[in-house]
Amino acid sequence: MNSMCSYFDVAHFPKLRNSSWALRVGKEMQRRIVSQISPSIKFSFRFTQTLLFSSYNQTLTPDSDDPLYSDVPKPRRDKSERKPYPTPMKVLIRRAKEERESRKAEPVKLLETPPDNGLLVPELVHVAHQVYRARHSLLSALWKLVPVIPVQRCRFCSEVHIGHVGHEIRTCTGPNSGLRSATHVWRKGKVSDVVFFPKCFHLHDRVGKPRVVHDERHSVPIVPAIVELCVQAGVDLEKLPTKRRTKPVYSVDGRIVDFESVIEKDEMKSNISLNSENLGRQLESSSRAKIDEMENSDFGKKK
Repeated sequence: MNSMCSYFDVAHFPKLRNSSWALRVGKEMQRRIVSQISPSIKFSFRFTQTLLFSSYNQTLTPDSDDPLYSDVPKPRRDKSERKPYPTPMKVLIRRAKEERESRKAEPVKLLETPPDNGLLVPELVHVAHQVYRARHSLLSALWKLVPVIPVQRCRFCSEVHIGHVGHEIRTCTGPNSGLRSATHVWRKGKVSDVVFFPKCFHLHDRVGKPRVVHDERHSVPIVPAIVELCVQAGVDLEKLPTKRRTKPVYSVDGRIVDFESVIEKDEMKSNISLNSENLGRQLESSSRAKIDEMENSDFGKKK
């Protein structure tokens, strides 16, 4: 059979190498020879081929945990194959079990490390004030520079150019850039184009209420992220009130409980009740005084 394949191979006919007829004859003869092979031989051939291919893949895809192969690119995954989790599921399950066991062993736990316990980090309060002052000085200096030195900003992308005329490098990635051959469309820039501060929602109580729900998107103030960072680190601003604690919070079965706020609520209730009692006493005394005056005046008239 091998002799027949070699005999009908195109390589034995030097004159017919470039002719299409020779290629068609060779393919037809190979198809006939393959059709005469028994199914067992086909199965063994396929089995050996899969074994070789799997071993080849194993050599190309070493263990990902091995630091020696950390720079080797991994093979492409199929679209139907599920992507792995950033953290393996076994590690997540082990962490959950450990947290559950620690909660059972110690259901009420005092959080000692700031800022998780609601207290400020003393070493970072001074740094937060420095960052806030540096932001203010940076913006004030930029407001002086930008009117004098021109700034150009593309209308369709985030490209910025310093100068009277924008550059002509075609690197625009904005909408409909293909119709303009990636040419930038320049306009006069601002201070916000030179330095951009992303914004975020302000948290009044970052430990007691760390989440902002969707219904609060219009009621919660939006501030620059660097300002919110400084406020949570220890900067006090009148426009952005933040709850400051003097005692750490507790973790009860994985939930944060602030006994200081509970005590404050009880004190407020007691003060309100005391004030209401005092008001009631004052009203009673004033009403009694008026009644006595009226009785005295009526008694004088009778006389």
